[in-house]
Amino acid sequence: MTHRTLDIAVIGAGPTGLTAALLLARDGHRVVVCEPDPLPRTADPRPGERPGVSQFRLPHVVMPRWLQDLGRALPDVSDALIDAGAEPFNLLHQPDDRITGGTQHGDDAFATLALSRALLEQVLSGLAAREPNLDLRRETRAVGLLPGTHGRLAVGGLRTEQGALPAHLVVDAAGRQSPVPGWLTPEQGTVTEQRSGQRLTFYCRHFESPDGRLPRLGPILTHHPSWSLLTLPAERHHYALVLAVDAGDRRLLPLRQPEVWDRAVRCSPIGAAWRDHGRPVSDVLVHAGTDLLRDTEPGPIDGLVTLGDARAVTNPLLGRGLTIGALSALALRDVLREPWARAAARYADRYAERVGGWVDATMWLARHRAGELLAECRGVDYRSDEPGWAMTVALRTGALHDPLLARASSRIGGMIATPAELFADAEVRARTVRYLGEPAHPVAGPNRAALLAAIAGTPQTSPTGEEPTTTQGVHHVHLSV
Repeated sequence: MTHRTLDIAVIGAGPTGLTAALLLARDGHRVVVCEPDPLPRTADPRPGERPGVSQFRLPHVVMPRWLQDLGRALPDVSDALIDAGAEPFNLLHQPDDRITGGTQHGDDAFATLALSRALLEQVLSGLAAREPNLDLRRETRAVGLLPGTHGRLAVGGLRTEQGALPAHLVVDAAGRQSPVPGWLTPEQGTVTEQRSGQRLTFYCRHFESPDGRLPRLGPILTHHPSWSLLTLPAERHHYALVLAVDAGDRRLLPLRQPEVWDRAVRCSPIGAAWRDHGRPVSDVLVHAGTDLLRDTEPGPIDGLVTLGDARAVTNPLLGRGLTIGALSALALRDVLREPWARAAARYADRYAERVGGWVDATMWLARHRAGELLAECRGVDYRSDEPGWAMTVALRTGALHDPLLARASSRIGGMIATPAELFADAEVRARTVRYLGEPAHPVAGPNRAALLAAIAGTPQTSPTGEEPTTTQGVHHVHLSV
């Protein structure tokens, strides 16, 4: 299946590193994974500690694209996850049938799994431990790069605390805190970083369902003026609620306090339903999210490739990090099925072709949503001259009323299809255009004043009593029209 059997060293046993290791080992390569942390506990999905991963305690979600692509490439992964407790759920059918029109043919495309990151790492680690060509070395810290020894390679392996690990290829899957940029010599190259100026803060609590089931109480992402609400299921009837706000919104700093967080969540009818369904099993966990792009100068470094968050950190608002990491691992596997020469450069091209568009689109939406949140904090309308944003808002609105647009929106959110692919459909485009110019939050729900009143302990009653604002699925539209 491979052109040449390679010795490959992977830095990091997170989901992306383990996925890449399994893919490459099953293609016949000899793979060693170095991970400084022990295996995280998975007795339950409540947040444990993972010293090397700052976002470990946050909820995670695998998109339908993740399940579809890995189901073909690693068919035993989904079964192992379900056996370990992951629960199937449908990204489209979280709200009631009034929005979606009920189950239709083809809706199984939105199927995915509810799980925690700890469970995902445990299952992937178990599969890795049984893989003949894969050596998973936990509590083994990589501390540097070896100079190239294979032909003209700039990198020839890893230095670890236990000794040298020569390799034809080093795979950096160490995540957003990757130490690799600091190890490069000027002769090998340098890494540039581009950070987004917009930052969001996430206030999260984990819950357990008392009746042993995960109810359908609303979509996984709901937008309100000056805040967004994520409702993310996990295994063993656990779930998490996350408030996403502008990082500079100092009036929302009291959300760190559990009683204040509870009042804020309850001012949204959807939030109240989820909050009151279960019992909390964690305090309020706080995480700051921003976008970060890394690139090597003057170009790809022979003998070194970067995957997932080590290459591009996307804001957690859309929950695409795990899927982007898996797509980058699949791109690397396919490159290594071809002749070995210039593998790093060819991977860079394949990444741009298959993954880069999703990274750019995700960062684009996060930037606009951050701008929208900031404007709403100031009590003004968010304006953008980009036609893509107008279509984003139109689709967000239309998905509340039109089952066809609900499915179109969820196909984008689930990374099943790109906006350009969907808007090539004349009917989808025409139906979306009908909602151009509609308010960003078209249905009455908790406004900024209601949120601040809840935080202060003097909640207001909605003046209209209408249904809350919802956003079906996770939306992103970025196209030029």
